[in-house]
Amino acid sequence: MVVNPHHQHFGHTDGTVHDIEVADMDNDGDLDIVLAHHKIPNEIALNNGNGIFDQIIVFSDEWATSDQVALADLNNDSYPDIVEVNSMVNLASSNTV
Repeated sequence: MVVNPHHQHFGHTDGTVHDIEVADMDNDGDLDIVLAHHKIPNEIALNNGNGIFDQIIVFSDEWATSDQVALADLNNDSYPDIVEVNSMVNLASSNTV
């Protein structure tokens, strides 16, 4: 069960989610949610351990349309890194959560 304690949408309400990936982004043993948005910055919703996602982190400053995100440990640091495919700029980001 996913609980959103503030009864708000994950991310912004003026954009469309194009892709969702689930992984332990902060290496704390809980699954977090990575959101690829349309025309707004992409985000990570961190799970606090009780299925509550009360911390949202923006990981992209690009306002391009993100079509997909993929997660993999690209630099072998035990954290999943984010690869985002956009309509304008494609990016690979090291995880610093």
